[in-house]
Amino acid sequence: MVYIAKEKTAGINALMSLNGIKDWMSLLSWLVTGVIWNFLLLIPIVLMLKFSWVPESNAFMEKGNPVLIFMAFSLHIVHLLCFGYHVASYFNKLVTSILFLYIMSFAKPVMVMMGYEKAVQFVGILCPNLFVYGIIYAIERYERQGMTIGFGNMFSTRTNTDSFVASIGMIMLFSILGAILHFFMALYIHAIKPGKYGVKRHPFAWFLKKKNEPGDDQIQLDSDDFEQKKEFEKIPAGSLKAGVQIRKLKKIYSTGFINKSEFHALKEVSIDFYRGEITALLGHNGAGKTTMMSILSGLTGSSGGVVIINGQNVLNNHDVISNNVGLCPQVNITVPDLNVYQQVLFFAKLRAKNKTSPQIKEDVETLLSKVNLQDKKNCIPDNLSGGQKRRLCLALAVIGDANVLIFDEPTSGMDTEGKRDIWDMILAMKGNKTILISTHDMEEADILGDRIAIMHSGKLNSYGTSMFLKKLHGDGQVEVTLSLESGCDTAKILEIIGEDVKTLNQRNDSIVLAIPNSESLPETLDKLELSKKKLGITGISASIITLEQVFVKVTEEVDHNIDGTTNEIGNDSILFNENTGFNYFMQTLWGYLVKKYAYVMKSPWTFFISLIFPGLIVALILLCSLMIPSEQPIKTVDWTMNNESVFLYNEWKASEGMYITNRKDTNFVYGDEKFIIAEYNLFNKTLNVKQLFYSDNENDEISKTINFIDNTLLKICSNNSNLKIQVSKKDIHISTSSSKKENHLETKVLGKIKKNCSITNTTDETDELVKKERDIVSKEIEKRLTKTVEHNNENVFLAQELRKNYGNLQVVKDISFRVKSGECFGLLGVNGAGKSTTFKMLTGEESACHGKMYLKDIGMHENRGEYLSKMGYCPQHDALIETLNAWDHLYLFARLRGIPESQIKSSVEGWIKRLNLSACASRPSQTYSGGNKRRLNIALALIGQPSLVLMDEPTTGVDPAARRSLWNTLKYCQESGQSIIFTSHSMEECEALCNRLVIMVNGKLVCVGAVQELKQRFGAGYNIHVKMSPASSVEDVQHIKETIESTIRCQKMDENSGFLGYHVTDPGATWTVMYRMMNTLKNSYSCIEDFAVLSSTLEQLFIQFARADCTDSTSHEIP
Repeated sequence: MVYIAKEKTAGINALMSLNGIKDWMSLLSWLVTGVIWNFLLLIPIVLMLKFSWVPESNAFMEKGNPVLIFMAFSLHIVHLLCFGYHVASYFNKLVTSILFLYIMSFAKPVMVMMGYEKAVQFVGILCPNLFVYGIIYAIERYERQGMTIGFGNMFSTRTNTDSFVASIGMIMLFSILGAILHFFMALYIHAIKPGKYGVKRHPFAWFLKKKNEPGDDQIQLDSDDFEQKKEFEKIPAGSLKAGVQIRKLKKIYSTGFINKSEFHALKEVSIDFYRGEITALLGHNGAGKTTMMSILSGLTGSSGGVVIINGQNVLNNHDVISNNVGLCPQVNITVPDLNVYQQVLFFAKLRAKNKTSPQIKEDVETLLSKVNLQDKKNCIPDNLSGGQKRRLCLALAVIGDANVLIFDEPTSGMDTEGKRDIWDMILAMKGNKTILISTHDMEEADILGDRIAIMHSGKLNSYGTSMFLKKLHGDGQVEVTLSLESGCDTAKILEIIGEDVKTLNQRNDSIVLAIPNSESLPETLDKLELSKKKLGITGISASIITLEQVFVKVTEEVDHNIDGTTNEIGNDSILFNENTGFNYFMQTLWGYLVKKYAYVMKSPWTFFISLIFPGLIVALILLCSLMIPSEQPIKTVDWTMNNESVFLYNEWKASEGMYITNRKDTNFVYGDEKFIIAEYNLFNKTLNVKQLFYSDNENDEISKTINFIDNTLLKICSNNSNLKIQVSKKDIHISTSSSKKENHLETKVLGKIKKNCSITNTTDETDELVKKERDIVSKEIEKRLTKTVEHNNENVFLAQELRKNYGNLQVVKDISFRVKSGECFGLLGVNGAGKSTTFKMLTGEESACHGKMYLKDIGMHENRGEYLSKMGYCPQHDALIETLNAWDHLYLFARLRGIPESQIKSSVEGWIKRLNLSACASRPSQTYSGGNKRRLNIALALIGQPSLVLMDEPTTGVDPAARRSLWNTLKYCQESGQSIIFTSHSMEECEALCNRLVIMVNGKLVCVGAVQELKQRFGAGYNIHVKMSPASSVEDVQHIKETIESTIRCQKMDENSGFLGYHVTDPGATWTVMYRMMNTLKNSYSCIEDFAVLSSTLEQLFIQFARADCTDSTSHEIP
């Protein structure tokens, strides 16, 4: 039952259904597995009942037929397993299922108390736990009279008072009937109530006559007018074949238990996805992308419309999905108990088409290499990083060669290098497949997408190629982004550029300009390049209108209020006096009570279980007690021991009537009733029998046991219970020193040796700035420890030589860093570099094997509670209570952060508005899209202005417009004095937010410093990105590469179908030279759709370190 409930909650059953596994197959497999496992446990149990394992004692089942008893218990186990599956199908949580089974275990005593003992066997069909009493009772009746129970008398009973149904044979028949009943009920309930994942069927779907529905070949799709809109690119008739066709698709969610409301996730969407193409699906959080993909893959049902896959209606025939569709869902759905290789092999065998076992294994090995999981193939999912889990989900979708592939944010949480590997794999798979991918990464959509579909508020707004959308929404201008120093005079910059320039966006550290794409553009850029230092420009990049701008323009009429500004944020800057002491305690208590009330009221079933149901149980117990007669009838007791064995008694020590034995029996007293009776008949008294259970563990058990025996003997022999022998223990401090200082000399010396060993353990390859950072941290922590020297209050957080080991694997290797007041400190690294483990240590989720952490003057190891109370945390995975809405969450955290009650409402309202959660704030968080959940997690981390905020990939799954709004919010928090430790796989995001950053490689820090400083030290130069048509000829691509490489000194960094990337290291290259070269190539080769000439980026620097890690990763392995 445990595994059934887990599979239902995690969506594993829906994933297997997508791969062709029927519900009855899955349930039957668990039944067979459970029976086999319990058989292995049942055999020794029957042997223990059949044979005596204690000298001079009888077996419990000395006369019974062990084969019959084994069959009876086996059928009972099958019945019990089916009952568990039936119960699990009603509940979405494992805890609720277990609670229900626990309550059902009281059925037998309650029925006996109420006088319904004879009905127990009939009720046992529904509650199989009652039958175990019947089986044991039947065996005991036969054994008591020395009779044999076997197949000949299995349907008879030994007393006239017993009912015919109490026989062991009838119990076995009832077990068979009950198992069949529960098995089919489990299938039925799962079909009509599949839980979070799965398509719900009508309760009477099997009994209602099917309406006259057209066959797959009779479906005539309406010629919708959606293709006639100017926002939709027209497709020449017959040029492309649709692999997936959607017409007027709707999805309506009902929310609320008492006051029901409807939410329209999809509003009659019509679209075609074509074979041999990749369609990128874009949209704000909550636009309906995941809902559409879930309907296409069978994870959820629709409220109306038609979906055709390869000419067959999916909504009428679920088998079409299992044979044709591969899905990588937005959440990581994996089998928790199988390692990576076993999972991929399992799903490969489910989808195998005329392949032998060696061929399947070869395919699995090849795929694991493509997704870079070869070295993790023996790891279970819990031991993988977030990005590695995404790659595993992608592998499960791809294996089996489905012709329709649906990827819902497949590279979410992956590092830059990993993303590019996945892009290459997806582009190589295109062939004759229909591929649908959703993403919030505009670069990913531009590189992968043959066509771009933009959704908003459940509707389709635009659909066409990237170039079509850019031409439709662009004005023939080039976007130039200038990175600026603080205090830069932008007026002088605009004066040099000219009058035709248009300012698109301006911030303290950058300005985005729209400049006409004329012949004078390269000369203008060169002027800016030559005057960079004079003008305060730190970086220049140029490109035509980006896909991100197209996306924002398409939805700007609806989302004009999403672009948060400092003025909007300013209304929350009211300072408050944080509650402390008793007031804080009462406020925290009140917060928890309000949260509990909201949780219970929004979960009626929980309310019933936690309050009403216990009341009913108490009332039932009281009712039963009233039904029991107060005066019991007098019963005649026969004290004779006819047909019993003769008991002989031998007194070993008659003078004292006692003996002490050194037996190891754990059941020494049980079964000695007859012994005591014989003893009393012989001596008219009982002996003083004492039993002592002795443990030979450590911790002075021997001395304690001897003292206990001595006290027992003393009290018995003296006949005085007040006498006692007392033994005490005092630790002896072995020391010959005379002073306290000398007494601890050994600890001091060893501590110094340990410190020196730790320092000398570092290699000479460590970067100078990393060494400098470590030295600064060591000095600051030493000042805090001595408390005699004033320390630098500028450093809000200090981490010194943090280390984390998992067995022999060293994941984090003695890293040291500091975070200044008002600073955003970036922690970057590839998947598996140790970032998430570091975050877990910083937040106290896991303890560090070595190292110190200080938040202001508070040490993690000294005062954990106060340390954590000053910290806000946005985890990598959403940490929300599903039934509570955004208001409930924020009110709770506002109280926990000590905000006075009079200011909580205004603060919560400010964060709801700031993070654009107003539309969904009153809905349960379980109905939020992935991006809206991330926004709420960010608000929970920031509310109350904690001194330090840790953000682990906070904008994963957040759409571009909302992401930039969040950037503004985080920058304002920095200006108000909050410090942020930030990790992200978006290099653009890190470059925009982080004042300083570190890059982790294989658990170590390889560089630390300001973004511009690191770019100058490790990544000087330019980048050229070329976007080409996927249908480009090999000859044209080769000529383009030769021209670029011969014109300027450069290094090819990326190449895949539709994309070329170069890093320019030529110091003589100017904007004019590079622009002239690219314009010439674009005019000569029609396959070039777009190009961008950029200054060196943080992404380039990151890739450089990531690839260096791949080349020498073996040197970092722990022996």
